[in-house]
Amino acid sequence: MPCTLARDTIHVMKLLPTFSTRSAPTLTAPEPVHEVSQGRFERAVDRAYREMVEERPRSDVLRNLCQGIADSHGLPLVALLRRHDGGALEIEATSRETLLWAELTRLPERCDGTIVGNGPGSRALQTRETVAVNVDEPGFSPWREAAMRDGIVRVCARPLEFEEPGWVLMLCASRLSPAWACDEDDALLVAAACARVIAASRLLARRTLLATALSGAGNAAFIADIEGRITWCNASFCDLTGYSREDVIGRNPRFLSSGRHGVRHYRGLWNTIRSGEIWRGETVDRDRSGAAFTANQTISPFGTEGRVTHYLAVYDDVSRKKAEEVRRELCSTRDALTGLMHRAALEHCLSERLSRRQPVSIGVIAARRLAAIEGLGGDAFETFQSEIQSRLLETLGAERAARMSAGEYLVDLPEDAENADRLVETLMHDLREPYPLIGEISGIDLRIGRARSPADGDTVEALLLAADRSLGAEPMAPARRYMEMQAD
Repeated sequence: MPCTLARDTIHVMKLLPTFSTRSAPTLTAPEPVHEVSQGRFERAVDRAYREMVEERPRSDVLRNLCQGIADSHGLPLVALLRRHDGGALEIEATSRETLLWAELTRLPERCDGTIVGNGPGSRALQTRETVAVNVDEPGFSPWREAAMRDGIVRVCARPLEFEEPGWVLMLCASRLSPAWACDEDDALLVAAACARVIAASRLLARRTLLATALSGAGNAAFIADIEGRITWCNASFCDLTGYSREDVIGRNPRFLSSGRHGVRHYRGLWNTIRSGEIWRGETVDRDRSGAAFTANQTISPFGTEGRVTHYLAVYDDVSRKKAEEVRRELCSTRDALTGLMHRAALEHCLSERLSRRQPVSIGVIAARRLAAIEGLGGDAFETFQSEIQSRLLETLGAERAARMSAGEYLVDLPEDAENADRLVETLMHDLREPYPLIGEISGIDLRIGRARSPADGDTVEALLLAADRSLGAEPMAPARRYMEMQAD
C-alpha cells in the first residue's frame, strides 16, 4: 500500500471524538495522584492512535491500550472481551496473561443464563450498564480461585457503545488499586475511549482494504475526507490527471475544475453526498496540461457509526466516446428526434463567432419542479418536452436552439439587446401557453438565464456558466433579465 495512505490516515482519527479531560466525570481520588494517572491514560490512548496510523495489527494496538490502562490505573488486569456466535465472551486483548486471563480463556463467560452466564461481562451486556462485583460473590464463583491467586478482589465490567455490539471492558482491581480506578464513572470514561479506538481501527481497516482493492483498478479513484481534502488516490487517477500523488494529497478536487459546471451542479452534488447518498453524473475536468477530459463520476460517502467521514470518487473516462459523439453531431448538425440543432454543433457555431470577436448573446432555458408532470406517469414527461421543443422551433427556428439535457435548452439570441429582450418576451409568452395534451398542471417553473459577450465572458464555457448563475439569481440585474413562468 502506498506510504501516502499511511501518512494521511491521521485524517480518519481526527474525525472521531477525542479524549478530553474537560468532558471527564468528576472522580474522587486525591487530585495529584489522579492528575498523574489521567495524563498516563491520555498518553496510552494517543499511542493507540499513532500505532493505527503506523499500520500496526489491531491485536497489538488493543493489547498495548489495555497495558496502558492497567499501568495508569494501578490495576493488575484489564481486558477487552467480545461476544461471538454462540454467546461466548472471548478475550480480544489483555494487559497481561494472568491466571484469571487463562481461566477466562479456558472457561469464558456466556450470555445464556448458565453458571458461567451470570458473570459481570454478560450482565453488563444484558443491562447495558456498568456491573461491578467482588470476586467472592456467587456470580463470579467459576473464576474466583484464579482471581484470588492473582490478588484481584473486585471486577468492573462496562459495555462499549458503538456500531459493533458485544464488546465489554473489564477492569480488575487489587487491594492496592486506587479506589477510583474501578468505579462506575471511571469505567464509563475508559470504555468510551476504548470504543473510539476500536471504531477508528475498524474504519481504518475498511479504508485500507478499499484502497488496496482500488490501487490496481483501471478506473481512476480518490478518497477525500469530510472537508473535501484528498487523502489517497490510485495510479490510474495520476495517469488520467497528470498529477502525482504528492501533488494532490491534501488538496480539494476543485483544482481539476474546467469551469464548465455552474453553482447548481456543485450544490446538487454536495447536497447528495452529505446526506449519505451516492451521486452519479458526467463531469468535464482539466488535467495538468489544461486539456479537458470527460468522465462519468460516481461519488460514494462512507464512514462509521452512521456518520459520513470520507468520500470515494471513481472516474470512468469517456473522453474518446464524447469526442466521437461530437464528431458525429458536427457531421449532422440537426437532432433527428427533436428537430433542433445538436448542442455540440450550436456551441461550435457560437465559438466560431467568438473567435472572430463577434458579439454573442445566449439564453439557457431550464424547466424545474417537474414532479407534477412525472407524477402523471406514462409518456407525460416526454410529451411535455416534445411540446417545448416544438414551440422553440416555431419561435426561433431550427438553427438557434439546442437541447442540453432533460428540461434544459440553449438558445442563440440576437446580438442587439433590444431585439434580444423582445425575442425573450415572445419566447416566454409562447412557453406560458397551456399544454393541452397534458392538462392542468401547476407548480412548473420555467426560467431563462442570459449571458452575453464580452461582459460575461469570451468563451462558450464562460457564457454558459454566467447564464447558469443567472438562472439562480434572485432578483436578476437588468443586464441579465430574469423571467419566470408558473404554468397554469
